[in-house]
Amino acid sequence: MAEEYPAEGVFAPLVDQVVGYLADGISVHLVGPHGSGRSELARLVADRLDDDGLTVLRLYGNRAWRTEPYGALVAAGIGAVSGAGPRRGAGEMAAALAAQLRGGRVVVVVDDADDLDSPTVGALLTSHRQRPLTVLTTSRPHHPVHPESLMLGLAPDVRIRVPTLDVDQVHAVTRRILGGPVDAGALARIAMKSGGLHGLVQAIATVGRRTHTLTLHDGVWGLPGDLWHEHLAAVVEPYLAGADSAIWDGATWLAIAGPVPLEEAEKAVDRPVLDRLFTAGLVRHSVDAAGGVVGIFPPLLAEYLRREGSAFGLAHAPGGFDTRAAGADSTVLNQRLVRELADEAQRLRGAWEADPVPATALPYVIALRAAHADHGRIERVISVTPFEHDDRDTALLTSWHATWLAVEQADEAWQLSAVAGYERSGYFARLVADINISLREQEIIQLLATGMSTGEVASALQMSVRTVETHLHNAGRKLGTGGREPLLRAATTWLRPTT
Repeated sequence: MAEEYPAEGVFAPLVDQVVGYLADGISVHLVGPHGSGRSELARLVADRLDDDGLTVLRLYGNRAWRTEPYGALVAAGIGAVSGAGPRRGAGEMAAALAAQLRGGRVVVVVDDADDLDSPTVGALLTSHRQRPLTVLTTSRPHHPVHPESLMLGLAPDVRIRVPTLDVDQVHAVTRRILGGPVDAGALARIAMKSGGLHGLVQAIATVGRRTHTLTLHDGVWGLPGDLWHEHLAAVVEPYLAGADSAIWDGATWLAIAGPVPLEEAEKAVDRPVLDRLFTAGLVRHSVDAAGGVVGIFPPLLAEYLRREGSAFGLAHAPGGFDTRAAGADSTVLNQRLVRELADEAQRLRGAWEADPVPATALPYVIALRAAHADHGRIERVISVTPFEHDDRDTALLTSWHATWLAVEQADEAWQLSAVAGYERSGYFARLVADINISLREQEIIQLLATGMSTGEVASALQMSVRTVETHLHNAGRKLGTGGREPLLRAATTWLRPTT
């Protein structure tokens, strides 16, 4: 259906599934956190049903109107009283709703059903008992479900959790917004920061384009610096809307501390507060080889809290590496890895400051990159490290720097500048020998760099496409990169001819 309904994009398969249930008279409850795309899904399903000729009654829950009797029905134009007359009673509203549902096949679509006012819920359930309704609802996850919930009174029904997007789907969403492909590194960071939540992916791509956090280079969008921008605050603030000070303090502490073992979190955050964070879906627990860790979800919320969390949480969270600059581009387990890498970077910094030479600088900048330190921090280390000796350590650091600029920063001018000062000394010739790039691999890369396709290279060299791809895979492994464009950028740096 994706080709027939292009506007549905990555949600097309799920729209198909939901419409199939509704066509069989089975009500569907879509459940997902803020930003998951549940409202977008409801709209897409309703539009599809309209296109199929069904009558759709659209209702919307509203927290501000939960104490307003029949607020959702009146907002939809059902049972409204003109002028200043008395409000209609339950019987009149039930009759008005029944009249709206009379005749033909009607599907009721209720977005944010957990925020419906109780009288509207009662009217819908009464109508359902009189004449079974087919209903699509959306709501936030609730454990346990409220006893007066509309979802409990509908049958037959199914509950579908809105799935998080995988990397390919994240790429599809960002590509649609940006108008072009996104490089692998930027794509991975967007997927991890967003937690795969559709709304957050959209926000990151939209804000990134307008604020130049995401930049276009040679037709590919990249993320040269920090993903966070203050304009993203609006998309994550709803996660903590209405939260009391205890929730704010606990969430802020966990955001600053990073993913921590459960027992450590229980010592720092009161157990009732931690339970509430789990129930709200703001904290997730993951099991790894070391036992298990808990961390803030989605990770983009942690970025916000590191900057604008509660004063108490910021003051009492453990110190350490500058997480505001580095971030934790991951889901819970990967956040823990980044924190450990940040600790390693702190250790290596001491060794480099005691003896600032290429041999100590290289492991330090590698650790900084792994911990997602900002561009300027890595450049400062490179700029103050002396390149005075004609040795392997200098060659390795110079080449790492040039490759980082070429592949991750997508900055050809800086990359060439980094290389130019060292070509004459023969560093790269020795380094290429150390890496052991074969003549055949160099030949294939050079042909690809002219714009030839893999098939054209295979024909020119009289070998199979699979053999060409094997050589490219081996070259990418030796150069520490993968994919055609990153490989070509890296090869341009590493295999540059010497004089």
